[in-house]
Amino acid sequence: MAHGNAVLANAKLRLSHTEADYWLSGTSKPRASAFLASFSDAARAAMARYQAAHH
Repeated sequence: MAHGNAVLANAKLRLSHTEADYWLSGTSKPRASAFLASFSDAARAAMARYQAAHH
């Protein structure tokens, strides 16, 4: 992301269902260490920008 926008607006993100569930569902964040929990927030924020670009 650059300044809150998707860097590659035409990019298609590809990840497994398992990875998407882990990082994006929010259910794993309460069980994660503070270090990993911060990645969960960043992953959801980044994914939202790409989802918005493709809808």
